[in-house]
This record gives sequence, C-alpha cells and structure tokens, in this order.
Amino acid sequence: MTFDELPQEVSELKKMMSQVLTLLGSENKNPNSDTEGDVTFNVVELSEYMRCTPQTVYRLKREGKIKFHRFGKLIWFVKSEILSSSLIDLSKFRKSKSTT
Repeated sequence: MTFDELPQEVSELKKMMSQVLTLLGSENKNPNSDTEGDVTFNVVELSEYMRCTPQTVYRLKREGKIKFHRFGKLIWFVKSEILSSSLIDLSKFRKSKSTT
C-alpha cells in the first residue's frame, strides 16, 4: 500500500467497521430467549438480566469474574459464557423481584 492509496484503504476500513457494528447491534439480545449460543448483552442489558446495577457488572468485569469482549470502546458479554462461568453465583443475582 502506498501513501496515495491510504485514503481509499481508510474508507474501506470505515465501511467494514460499520458492517461489524451493524452485525453486533443486530444480534438477538433478548434475555428471555431459549437459545444461549449467540445472545449478547451490553452492560445495561446484562445488569437487567442479572437484576443488579451496571456498576456491579463493571466490578465483576474488572475483577475477572465474568468474561467480556471488547472492540474499541464497545464492550459486550455472551450469555452462554456468563451462564457457564464458575466464578460467580448467578442465583444471587437472578432472584425474582417480590412485590410487597
């Protein structure tokens, strides 16, 4: 690649990046889905699924207790990896909310 080809290469890279972000955003993010394979969550979605605060998700991530994926500043979690994690007890988080 030469310096003159750089603008075209950057343009193509931006297009590819846009496609990746579109694919990530279009994945099934329904926390009630029966399929665990490719369901992904962002921090807020995972906190809602676990019934905890986003700060708790960040703390678990920082402590290495939950696996996460990063693409630039974008962070996401895969449901099957969260459920198979032996480092956290999800039963503490997934308790149903009682009405009083």
